[in-house]
Parts: sequence; structure tokens; C-alpha cells
Amino acid sequence: MNGIKRSGGQFALGKRDGAWVYYFLNANIREKRFYNDGNKEGLWEKFDIDGTIVQTESYQNGRCIITTIN
Repeated sequence: MNGIKRSGGQFALGKRDGAWVYYFLNANIREKRFYNDGNKEGLWEKFDIDGTIVQTESYQNGRCIITTIN
């Protein structure tokens, strides 16, 4: 590893829980995701390498209910 942070978030009882952030190699944010007890939840955002939002997805109870591509 080169010491560059690739992602960050928390686990609860072995499952992803709460906010998770994924990074490009240049340390800019690539994606923001939310989980509830391991299930996809809330607003997920995807960014280009310059930090512009390129896609959003909204999840409820682990299911995608809307996707927007910018």
C-alpha cells in the first residue's frame, strides 16, 4: 500500500453502517454512500475526479428508488 486512503466508514456487528466515503487516488471524493445494518440507505452520490457530482441514487430499505445522472 502507498498510504493513500481509499475508503472510510464504520461496521456494526460485521455489517457496513452509517456513512461511507470512497476516494480517488488523488484523495478527492469518488463516492458517498450510506448503509443501515448492511443495507443501502439514503442518498448515494458519485463524483468525477474534479469533484463534480455525476450521479445520485436514492435508496430505501436496500432498494434503489430513483437514479439521476447529471
